[in-house]
Amino acid sequence: MAEYRIELIKQETVAEATMAFLFARPSGFEFRAGQCADLTLIHPTETDAEGDARTFSIASPPFEDGLWSSSESCAGPPCPRSSP
Repeated sequence: MAEYRIELIKQETVAEATMAFLFARPSGFEFRAGQCADLTLIHPTETDAEGDARTFSIASPPFEDGLWSSSESCAGPPCPRSSP
C-alpha cells in the first residue's frame, strides 16, 4: 500500500457535530468512488487511546483535484486541524 503526505487545506462545520475536511490530492493518488483512506497525523499535539490514525471515506469524485471527507463528533484529537 502506498503512503502519501497530504495537506489539510480547509475544514468547516457542515452540521451540528459534523466537520468536513478538504485535503490536497497528492500527485499520482488514484482512487475509485466509494473508497476510503487511513489518515495518520504526524506529530500531533495530543492523542487519544485510539492513536493518531482514523479511516475516512473519500467523498470527492475521482476526477476532482481535492479530497473531501467528513467526520461526526470531531470534538477531540486526533481530528485533523488546520494551522491557526
